[in-house]
Amino acid sequence: MNHDEFRAVAYRLGHHFAERLLRAGKDHEAIRLAMRDAQERLKSLRAYSATLDAMKRLGVEDALAGKPIDRRYAAPGESRGGAGHRH
Repeated sequence: MNHDEFRAVAYRLGHHFAERLLRAGKDHEAIRLAMRDAQERLKSLRAYSATLDAMKRLGVEDALAGKPIDRRYAAPGESRGGAGHRH
């Protein structure tokens, strides 16, 4: 997997993470806090990457804004329809 593919996976991870929490009824601030907590756990495991963190956060923010997955980062064959699709 190359760098761009890693970035795309990180973006999708963030987007799907936020969508799942939105479906569970969480508010935007709770989702942002959950994302921050997840990143802190990665840091403690020494698995943190600033670039991947930024892509995950972009995915979260796009999902919170109601935007579908950015087609630049969508997986081949992935629905780009936004919240509510399943994988």
